[in-house]
Amino acid sequence: MLADRTVPARHKALDGSLVRSSRSQAPRAAWICRLGSTFSIGFALALLMLMGILPTVRVLASIPTAPRLEMTFSERFAAQLDHDGNGTEDLLDAWLAGRAKWEDLRRTAVAGPPRDAVAKDGGSSATDDFPAGFKPAEGSWRAGNLRLLCLGVGAGGVVEAVKAGSLAGRCGVLHSLDRFGGVAVLDLDEAGLRAFLASRPSGRIMLDRDGVPALADSRSLAGAVRVETGMWQLGDDWSSTVAILDSGCDTAHGDLGDFPDDDLDGPPPAVGDAGDWYPADNGWPLFEGFKVVGWHDVTDDFPLAAGPWDYHHHGTALASVVAGSGSIDPAYRGMAPKGRLTVVKFYDFDQTWHAWAGDFLAACAWTLDHREIYRI
Repeated sequence: MLADRTVPARHKALDGSLVRSSRSQAPRAAWICRLGSTFSIGFALALLMLMGILPTVRVLASIPTAPRLEMTFSERFAAQLDHDGNGTEDLLDAWLAGRAKWEDLRRTAVAGPPRDAVAKDGGSSATDDFPAGFKPAEGSWRAGNLRLLCLGVGAGGVVEAVKAGSLAGRCGVLHSLDRFGGVAVLDLDEAGLRAFLASRPSGRIMLDRDGVPALADSRSLAGAVRVETGMWQLGDDWSSTVAILDSGCDTAHGDLGDFPDDDLDGPPPAVGDAGDWYPADNGWPLFEGFKVVGWHDVTDDFPLAAGPWDYHHHGTALASVVAGSGSIDPAYRGMAPKGRLTVVKFYDFDQTWHAWAGDFLAACAWTLDHREIYRI
């Protein structure tokens, strides 16, 4: 998906010259963009889920469920892991009763393919692709802690339990969301978790889980040629943005960046691209130049970042599926080659890459809160 982004390779692909359009046209919104934000957001999320690019959480198929109709999706998922209905995931109950080990909890939280495996082509994994001498500060996972999801409550709903956990050990609030029925995401060590659970917090309590991304042959599977033509005509619309919730985006990439196409990042530790994107909260850019117009990092891995960055590359691949210009190789043109993007990074680097469900919910909340500013 990611073509060679070097200047010589791009010169060769374009017969020795870089091609940049100097036309400045007013955007003509596709008909779907005029149907209202609720429909548009719902349609886009449904399409993304059908493509299989939203991070997924492994669920044991053998666990029966009988959810109430009024449950939210998150509550229904939590109910699948809570047979006795006491509001706490059964594995956590087993650990509190001494029938499971701390290592069992951590192993369950990251069930899925190892993130630090050697790539199939023999190269190294994305965890080694940071600028020389610079990596994000590692956090609770490397320290041996766990993350917990508290559903159906805000931080205020578990304040006493958090206080008890903090007095016994580590128990900190990573995210507190009013959306989705109220969500608190916690970071705990063994002593903190034991005291937190013993205080019987309200809501539904479950392990936060590390998701597994999936992205392959997306352009053909999604029927990109069909949506570029006919009544859809999505390819030339740059009057709104598609939100990319993933590992970030390398806007210095030749298919995703903007003039001057210099492929410059940094300098470290101020990673990212200062000149290859334009923040739409400063005013909507009325020319085609900039593709990425919104950026937010939920995990704040690099507080000094000058702009969007991606040292994992999954988000960059996803962004190219949506709006890659195809200037390097037309075969990899995106579904909307002139479309614009709001990039929300929720992948967290902590010893290796993680896509925590709690961070994903925080990214969803930020996206919904900022949908008007960035015309998502």
